[in-house]
Amino acid sequence: MMQIPSIKKYYKTAELVKVCFNDSQTMVGFGVDLHNNETIRYMFREIRTGATLAERFEGARVKSVVFLDDSSIVYVT
Repeated sequence: MMQIPSIKKYYKTAELVKVCFNDSQTMVGFGVDLHNNETIRYMFREIRTGATLAERFEGARVKSVVFLDDSSIVYVT
């Protein structure tokens, strides 16, 4: 997580709050509270390449994250 530039500068206050993997374990979704103020930023990363996807969302109250089998779509509830 600390290898991601947008998170690295917040290493003193960042807290990992949610993690989920797709069925084939090639993608990981994670929620991070960067400022310890309960504003969560959710990001997705390809495990094999280490690339963090540009798609992210912030501030949502997320109960679950579900990947389709091919990881083409993520459902967030």
